[in-house]
Amino acid sequence: MNKTYFWSVWVVVTGMLFLTGGCRTSFLNAPAVLPTTRPTASRELGYMVSTDRTDSKQNMFRAFFFPRSKKVQAWIRRDELRLKRVKEIYTADSVRTEEDKWNAGIIFLHGGGAITLEDTINYRIAYTLFNDLALNGSTSGIKSEGRFRRNQVERRMDDLRRQYSLETHNPIPVLPHGRN
Repeated sequence: MNKTYFWSVWVVVTGMLFLTGGCRTSFLNAPAVLPTTRPTASRELGYMVSTDRTDSKQNMFRAFFFPRSKKVQAWIRRDELRLKRVKEIYTADSVRTEEDKWNAGIIFLHGGGAITLEDTINYRIAYTLFNDLALNGSTSGIKSEGRFRRNQVERRMDDLRRQYSLETHNPIPVLPHGRN
């Protein structure tokens, strides 16, 4: 075996281990997705957004280059748990304050890889929450952030509609405004 070939392989393997965080499984032992005790809806939503941001920072690179890795799959499962719990909170009409609406809207923006009708419903709920902040926010900062996120969700929904109609040759149903 050629010495140059050996060192080239060694550099590539070492670089990949360094970039992917090594062989640690610390992510699999990350903090709980949902709080272990049932706090108020506001605190629970805040906790979920906080853990979501931490997960995103740790795994964005891996998700792009290694979408089928164990860590990325664990991240996806954690996102699904967060989304399921936020749906329960939203259905129970516990999303009341501006902070609650913001946090719930952020979690509702999580979608899977394949386009489903459920994704569009989640985006519609996020749109409704951000639109409410844009129209009824207590400060100009909240109103402008609500407008920014509302417009971001609108663009994403338009992209989903175009992609869905290209894949299935059927237009995706446009959902009415309001709760779905």
